Amino acid sequence: MRKSPIGARTVARRLARLRGILKTASRDVSDAGRVAIAAFERDLIAERTGEGRKRAMAKGIKFGRKPKLSDYQRQEAIRRRKAGETQASDGEAFLSLLASM
Repeated sequence: MRKSPIGARTVARRLARLRGILKTASRDVSDAGRVAIAAFERDLIAERTGEGRKRAMAKGIKFGRKPKLSDYQRQEAIRRRKAGETQASDGEAFLSLLASM
């Protein structure tokens, strides 16, 4: 004997019952259980992002902020500091360069 296909109304009722069971179960989880689940999820996220970072590094992608100064500006600032100039005078020099552009 062949079973008749389940109707849409039956599926909807079963889903509603399942949702009710899941809601009840989620209310029954203790605070310690929630903390444990959150810690587990954090570990999963850290693992996935770590793997993604490793793949990106293998592709040669650079991380972090882009430098504000060009290589020349950096070398010039180091040269000025060694010559005894202050950081304030370095800043004024670079600002005047930017203003003249």
